[in-house]
Amino acid sequence: MRQRALRFALVLGLAGVAGSALAGGGAYLQQAREKYRDLDYQALPAILAEALLQPDLKREEYLEIYKLQGFTYTALGDAPKAREAFVKLLIIDAAFEMDASVSPRFRTVFSDVKKEFQKRGEVGLTHEAPSTAPPGEGVGIELSVKDAFARVSNARARVRAVLCGKEGAWVDVPLQGSAGKEGERSFKGRLADPAASMPGDKPAGYFLDYALEFMNVIGDKVEVKGGKPTYRVTVGDAAAAARPCKSAAAATEGSEGGGGGGVPVIPVILTAGLAGGGVLLVVGLLAVGGAGATAGGGVLYCLQTGACSSAQPSRNGKVEVTTTRGNP
Repeated sequence: MRQRALRFALVLGLAGVAGSALAGGGAYLQQAREKYRDLDYQALPAILAEALLQPDLKREEYLEIYKLQGFTYTALGDAPKAREAFVKLLIIDAAFEMDASVSPRFRTVFSDVKKEFQKRGEVGLTHEAPSTAPPGEGVGIELSVKDAFARVSNARARVRAVLCGKEGAWVDVPLQGSAGKEGERSFKGRLADPAASMPGDKPAGYFLDYALEFMNVIGDKVEVKGGKPTYRVTVGDAAAAARPCKSAAAATEGSEGGGGGGVPVIPVILTAGLAGGGVLLVVGLLAVGGAGATAGGGVLYCLQTGACSSAQPSRNGKVEVTTTRGNP
């Protein structure tokens, strides 16, 4: 009698699986679909575990695998593993809704897990940003997240330099994670000092902005409460960081159209390295002076080989280079 009831529950659950089944996902996922249709649920845990190891799984395939796991473990009477599978499904898609055609038995288990997830699943951030940093040393940051369901797998800081009021492009810096006490995870990293890549004299002061981003196991962003959109660190002399560069305002000789009123603009096509062994890795409006480079709407300080993060744009193309004299 119990076997007949179990078989009936699995048949009802098949409608929701078949309706969302996707082509692809590897041989193991296809085999899991077939085993589920045949009600061979004893074989499913091992097959689904192998399916999760296949490369290049799509988001929808992860959802299907975890849904099948939740159904299977519910049918096998393993409540903790069924709950774990449904939690992993919700980590990828917190708004997931179970199809009405799915067996009420499965929908009830999922509904209970989702209610708990919605009640306790918010991720909270604890982070104290440094206010100042010495030039040339970079900025070390540490943070922790309160994360009852382990929604956050990875974190990064998006960093940019701000010199003379000009904002550089964002550069991604991965943060290293470590397990803390139960329900918490810590991350730390060092934000590189962009002035270290500048040839010649260094600026007396500038700002370093960074924003924190958190991702789940497949790289989707996770919303985290308690932080700021952007943190700002003053590097070096705060007064120098706040004032505009004199060189860009003073360099008016030879401007386009003649007769002053601006700095000379030289359109060029960059296809090779720059003088002095530097390699330009960005496309934008650059003000090149005695201190190396400042930016006007582009990336700051990316002139020396290996100095820039690989995450920055690296395509060559037409840029407007503004030549100036003097230091920022």
